Amino acid sequence: MVVKILILIALAYLIGSVHYSLIKPELKDLADSGKPIGVVEIYEALGLKDAVYATILEIAKGLVPVLIARAFLKPSLALLLVAPFAVLGQMFPLYSRFKGGKGVMTMFGAYLAVSPQGFALGIVAWILVFVIARIPSAATLASGVILPVYFLVSDIKFAPGAFLLSALIFWKHSSDIKGMFSGGEVKKVEIHKSRQKNQSDQNDQNGGKDKDYGEHLGI
Repeated sequence: MVVKILILIALAYLIGSVHYSLIKPELKDLADSGKPIGVVEIYEALGLKDAVYATILEIAKGLVPVLIARAFLKPSLALLLVAPFAVLGQMFPLYSRFKGGKGVMTMFGAYLAVSPQGFALGIVAWILVFVIARIPSAATLASGVILPVYFLVSDIKFAPGAFLLSALIFWKHSSDIKGMFSGGEVKKVEIHKSRQKNQSDQNDQNGGKDKDYGEHLGI
């Protein structure tokens, strides 16, 4: 059993490490820079269609390892023991110099494998908070709070895995939490809005700031 679990963990990490830049040559230069590539950067470089494909890939990276693990483990154990390593693979991908994202969509994919209701709740919570607050990381953190509480109340066997996944997300978002208290996160959203109005001009003016915004997307 221990060997099986270790194999599942390794497989989850390797699947989680797969990044969209590996299958899209147009992103090679951005990947070679060593900077994290989020969906925002993919949208800016390649457009909406590729950003959607990248999001689907991020969700699949959590969904597939946990589905495989369910063939050998109880769903609650798959969420607790395997899903976190898929998220860690997304955060620190082996194939991309350990420069990844923040694990949120991969976390949602893991929930989809064990609880479609939990997956739907997390997505809806993220969208609602983002629409109201216009702060992506706040939306992510709201999902990170709501989902463990939901499982604690509705299906406690999934609660340990949910709390562990949220702990990883909160840890990866520690700088964003500080930014929200200092007002930095709101400023980032305002920069993003102005860039949407005149993307080329803002890219010239902001330079590295545009890439920094991707760090605050919370995905």
